[in-house]
Amino acid sequence: MTGHPILPESKFPDFSTITIYKRFFISVYESVRGLFEEPPNDLFPELSGEVNGFINTLPSIQNSYSVMGFQGDELKSLMTLKIISAISLWYGFSRKVSPNKRDQVRQRKNSFGNITDRLHSKPNLRINAVIPTKTMNSDRAKMENLFMLAENLSNSKVFFRVYVVGIIPDELKSRIADLNGVHTISLSHDNGPADARNHGIKLSQEDGSDVVIFIDDDVVNPAVADMIEISKRAHETNSIILPKFRSKDYLCYDIYHDLDGTLNGVYINGSENERLLYGTTCVLAVPIEILNRCGFDPYFPIAAGEDIDFSLRATDLGYNILSADDIVFIHDYGYVRGGLKMFVNRFIRYGEGNHLIKEKYPDFYDRLLKSKLRPTLTSRPTEIYIPVSFGNFISKIEGENL
Repeated sequence: MTGHPILPESKFPDFSTITIYKRFFISVYESVRGLFEEPPNDLFPELSGEVNGFINTLPSIQNSYSVMGFQGDELKSLMTLKIISAISLWYGFSRKVSPNKRDQVRQRKNSFGNITDRLHSKPNLRINAVIPTKTMNSDRAKMENLFMLAENLSNSKVFFRVYVVGIIPDELKSRIADLNGVHTISLSHDNGPADARNHGIKLSQEDGSDVVIFIDDDVVNPAVADMIEISKRAHETNSIILPKFRSKDYLCYDIYHDLDGTLNGVYINGSENERLLYGTTCVLAVPIEILNRCGFDPYFPIAAGEDIDFSLRATDLGYNILSADDIVFIHDYGYVRGGLKMFVNRFIRYGEGNHLIKEKYPDFYDRLLKSKLRPTLTSRPTEIYIPVSFGNFISKIEGENL
């Protein structure tokens, strides 16, 4: 997986002035826009105040990466990905959402609540797991990974029931049927992970569960002790518990996420790194009391923003989202197969989710600006690989535009 050096050090801009940063930003934009489904002509007709603000942060970002131990090709890759992620987020945010969809989301801000009547807690902790999925027959690797996850959860003996909910091929359903305590719930239409989780919530309420752990289908081999621990903390504190996440692989894309803390939520400033502004559903432990009052909003049709929306409504009801920084789960972003195109599409999707969040919570970004990042990595890991294809991408940017 190791790629060749991107370019000799002397050919990469030293970023000694903001002007060079601006040139590089525009260079990256011109190269990455071809990966967009509908390449915009006027996303950045001129550098707006917001874009200028981002560009002005690049020197300090570069310095922080350098302090962590990243140099040369690694530093170049991470700085390029920082710009690509921002451009992709802005592009996703700018994509049109139908007026009807916006109105529906806005109207449902406070209406989406009780799913069933509150259930009394049981004396012994009963834990369920809910895994939303959209798995196609053609994606053999994803099918195998999902089966291995279900098998791991079955063998753990931690869960009363595990529900795999969504679009599931018959072959996979047949294999999962042999796993003790794991049940597949096939949906006729894919209405997004929010809708799939709500099916799992309803079944978990009927089961009399005390805690539900939401687990994404790309989580790798979760540790039994960690699942028990976050469930206990959720139950004892009556709070949502979010661990941290580390990428399965060591490509520069994966390392970027670990430095960014993409799936880790953010600390509420002044909370002593305990309370979080929101949690993500990669692995999220939630007491049934909260789920009896607050489900997921199915008007978030994709895997983006629905977990932030759920978190904000739960905190509006007076519940806390607490960090479990001592617990780290492994997440497979899939970049070994998907590469830069997958990285771009992921951040476009995040941008689309952010658009809906802002529709429902106009003050969310003010709250976000007051928060603190929650990275998984705070120093250079022992391994980081730059794919040849990404090295070629950067070489093309620098050779043609700088």
